[in-house]
Amino acid sequence: GGGGIGMLPVRGTDEIAAAWRQAQSTAAKAFGASELYFETLIDAPRHVEFQFLADRHGQVRCLYERDCSVQRRNQKVVEEA
Repeated sequence: GGGGIGMLPVRGTDEIAAAWRQAQSTAAKAFGASELYFETLIDAPRHVEFQFLADRHGQVRCLYERDCSVQRRNQKVVEEA
């Protein structure tokens, strides 16, 4: 969900049912809909963003990249360019 709302790590099949129920409840309260999907959990990922500038003539430039991996509760704390 937005800002990590409703994201729950599941590390074993025995955790799926309880996590699913909890995530559905959270999604319904936060977003008014309880549809969910699974994603593969990647432990210790890097969050890198790229800033591009483009004009109407098709010229595109990558201005810089920034590391946004420092997060707290799935929210960026530091963006380092």
